[in-house]
Amino acid sequence: MTRPIAAPRLPRGFAFPIAELQAMQRWAESRRLQLTIELDRCVDGEDYEEVVALQEVGDLRHRWSLWRSAEHLVVEPAIGPVARFARLSDALAALRR
Repeated sequence: MTRPIAAPRLPRGFAFPIAELQAMQRWAESRRLQLTIELDRCVDGEDYEEVVALQEVGDLRHRWSLWRSAEHLVVEPAIGPVARFARLSDALAALRR
C-alpha cells in the first residue's frame, strides 16, 4: 500500500528582490536603523523565505518586521496593527520613527 504524497505548502512570505533589499538598506541607514534579514523563518506554523527586521541600533527588539506575501508587502510593527502595501515606497513612507 502506498501513502499519498502531500503537496508541499507554499510559504506565507517570499524573498524580496535584491533591488528592494538595497532600497530598504539605504532607507534604514538614513534613519540610523539596523536592518537584519532573517532567512527561512517559521512563526506559528507559517513559513517565510525571508523576513526583514528593522530595529534601533544596539536594541534587539524589532521595531518592524516586513515580508512579501503573494499579493502584498506586509509590515508588522512591534506595537500596532499589521499593514499591507502594493509598493515598497508606500510601505517605507508609512513607517514612522
